[in-house]
Amino acid sequence: MILFPLRGAHPNDIFGFYADPAHYRIIIPILSVRFFSDIALAQAWLVKNNYNISTVYQYIGYLKYKMGSLSKLPRPLDALGIPADAKDDPLVADLYTKTLTTAMLFLLCHELAHVYYQHPTYGTISPAEAQNNEAQADRFSIELMRRIGVIPVGAGFWFTGVVRWQRNRWDCGSQQAWEEYIKDSTHPLTLHRIKSLADLLEEKADSFARSQPNSHTGVTMIRSMANDLTGVAKILEDRGIQQLIKTEGLSTEPHMLAPRYTATYVAQPETLPADYQDIPFNGSYRGQFTSFSTAGGIDITIVFHRDGRKVTGTYTYATSRGKIDGFVQGKTLTFRWFERGDSGKGKFYADDAGKSFTGTWGNMSSCENGGTWNGRRE
Repeated sequence: MILFPLRGAHPNDIFGFYADPAHYRIIIPILSVRFFSDIALAQAWLVKNNYNISTVYQYIGYLKYKMGSLSKLPRPLDALGIPADAKDDPLVADLYTKTLTTAMLFLLCHELAHVYYQHPTYGTISPAEAQNNEAQADRFSIELMRRIGVIPVGAGFWFTGVVRWQRNRWDCGSQQAWEEYIKDSTHPLTLHRIKSLADLLEEKADSFARSQPNSHTGVTMIRSMANDLTGVAKILEDRGIQQLIKTEGLSTEPHMLAPRYTATYVAQPETLPADYQDIPFNGSYRGQFTSFSTAGGIDITIVFHRDGRKVTGTYTYATSRGKIDGFVQGKTLTFRWFERGDSGKGKFYADDAGKSFTGTWGNMSSCENGGTWNGRRE
């Protein structure tokens, strides 16, 4: 049985999914779904517009450490400066939908595993057994998704959010208090669990890829997810990072959550020179790109449209067409590309005259795991 109460067992838990194996129930609180839906949309809009998604995690930390002192909680989309029409952009809508649906499917399958295996209630078993049960549920979920051919692209985003929300060793104050927290937690997010999940994704990468239109892209996506989870593991094992997360959460004010291009840089208008047409990344460029999955270079044309530091563009090669969206700092263009439902990142470096560029492109969160790219202004 799947229940959809407004809130979970702990009303202030924004990630409040859990299972009740003894009564064959899975509990999915509506407000937790809505919260994740909002931050998934925020992430998609920030990614599409080349802003740093660290503000999403900063917002979660802000709620964690200041929820008790806030008379009214700022809604995710309002706090993060996401426009009301964000989903009207088809590229944003596509990334948002993939993140939300695959994360929810992963979580549903995970909770189903607890019911299927009849895992005992936490608090009645040792922390080690609880962690093993969580890892077993993860394996069950991954196997189901592998069989139906769905890559859980949203799971990494989910875990990265949860690790900022749950208590860490620094919050607990002592190893004993940390172990007590793990024992009593319904979903202990531990180093063992995250490393096991990352290893499992690496192991299943080729198998997942068989269900994808492009097997190379499928393997790249899975390995990128495993890499993201490795980042979560680093947070779980590094008390220094945990202290920084707490310090940031306590010191964050609402205005600090506005969209920004880097961790410290807030975009400002740029005064362009009189010879605007001759600046880098403006106009039509012809060149080649390479792909690690194919031999040789492929002819490609890209037309840039630059407005200050903001750059948009359209590229064409063979019978394919895609878009880029990025920003310039100095002579470097950092961008995201979007093509037929796929997306990734890239970096171009202009020469001193701004008439040509060299760079790389990648899939998922990488700027370079796809291949190289160059061009010269026509």
